[in-house]
Amino acid sequence: MKLADLRPAPFNPREIDDAASGGLATSIAEFGDISGIVWNRRNGYLVAGHQRLKALTDQGYELIEQGTVVFLRLNRSGDGQAPGIFPVRVVDWPDDKHKAALVAANSQLIAGEFRQDQLDAVLLELQDDCGLPDDLRFDELLSPTFNPDDLVDSFGADIGQQSEYGAVTLVFHKADLPIVQAALKRKGPDELATEIVKMCRDVQ
Repeated sequence: MKLADLRPAPFNPREIDDAASGGLATSIAEFGDISGIVWNRRNGYLVAGHQRLKALTDQGYELIEQGTVVFLRLNRSGDGQAPGIFPVRVVDWPDDKHKAALVAANSQLIAGEFRQDQLDAVLLELQDDCGLPDDLRFDELLSPTFNPDDLVDSFGADIGQQSEYGAVTLVFHKADLPIVQAALKRKGPDELATEIVKMCRDVQ
């Protein structure tokens, strides 16, 4: 495996602006990865992962320490629980660094945000293709004004009202919808329509 093999998912509905990305880079430089369970040996308290740890212990995970490696492992099998091992990162920090890292780990100002159009597309696909637990509350993430027709009829809503233009409805495979929506946002309907026309001329 190479670094280039770790490709961003084209259907990822999250994006991050330059200011938040800069803050995230600074957090990583100062504290390393604080996205999982992090425990401060110096004072005996968690830095990050408070809710995650509670959820795991409620499911029967137990702490395992093997030399310098600490992790949580499920102490049951065959009962529908998700398998896996969750590492616990151990640090040795003074209180001021601990508190700064705790805030950074939970700061929305250095995190990405959902792009609602792409999120709606992904959620629609999930609703159709798999049954997920209601506790995930995915339905609450849908836009209140969500209309599935917006995902397949995205080109120039007022084109049909202009005599020099003709309207065409394009229907895409659901797996490709996030890519199409991203291209529409990046290029705009006019530029993307021009590229489609050029492609059609090239195949004549």
